[in-house]
Amino acid sequence: MQIRFILLILFSFVTANFFFSQSLDKISNLNKKLNEISGLEVLNDSCFLAHNDGGNDPKLFVLNKNGDIIHEVVVTNAKNVDWEDLTRDEKNIYIADVGNNSNSRKDLCIYIITIDSLLFKKEVKAEIIEFSYEDQKDFPPNKDCFLFDCEAIAYFEDELYLFTKCRTEPYSGICNAYKLSCKKGQRKAKFLQSIQLKDRKMKLDGVTAAEIENGICYLLTYSSIEIFSCTNEKFEKIKRIKLELISQKEALCRKGKHLYIADEYYSSALKNKFYKLKIK
Repeated sequence: MQIRFILLILFSFVTANFFFSQSLDKISNLNKKLNEISGLEVLNDSCFLAHNDGGNDPKLFVLNKNGDIIHEVVVTNAKNVDWEDLTRDEKNIYIADVGNNSNSRKDLCIYIITIDSLLFKKEVKAEIIEFSYEDQKDFPPNKDCFLFDCEAIAYFEDELYLFTKCRTEPYSGICNAYKLSCKKGQRKAKFLQSIQLKDRKMKLDGVTAAEIENGICYLLTYSSIEIFSCTNEKFEKIKRIKLELISQKEALCRKGKHLYIADEYYSSALKNKFYKLKIK
């Protein structure tokens, strides 16, 4: 009986510390111009930056704190093959054209744009990082190795970090983490580690966006936020926040004590929305 009681206490402790359920606070419905939003980043104290998924114009949208579009900027030397996320450092924005559903792309790239140019121009030209994954040998690999799609990028300590979206058959729930130089030119993404997430199916547990701040890594899925420590290029699980609303969440950034999240338009009943979540 004592053993059962101790096990119950241990289970309660683990549950309390690793699994939380939280609801998102809706800020607004987003403009229909962002029906396929897939990237979100803080631009300054009062503005955010966003872009759409692949097949749309190579355009960035400046949003106010309510999610209203206040400025649009075209990247003149870019094509939106499959823009999936964006991140920033003190001077630059990095747009990740890294979507790779078929795991066969050989033209993966990241566009670099100065932040100052976004605020005052309607057209900008980007510098480009062209890259490949150091451990990808086949294009495409066998389906049980479909681990080279990516929808999540984050800047941390002068490097870019990429987190892949699992498309394996059968579904394994593996997310691979890579490190990449943030300097323009031809690069190789260095494999860091495989992160085991839940292995139900991609539409619940596939990684769609990332943020790293103060050594804490946030990975967004349709159903959760997975939180890890990031130290010496290693990721260790802290906790998982289960999101009460399951939708096509595609974009994430952090500002102060809140995470900001956006999802894509699905139907008239499930419009694209802008949310915030207080970090506890």
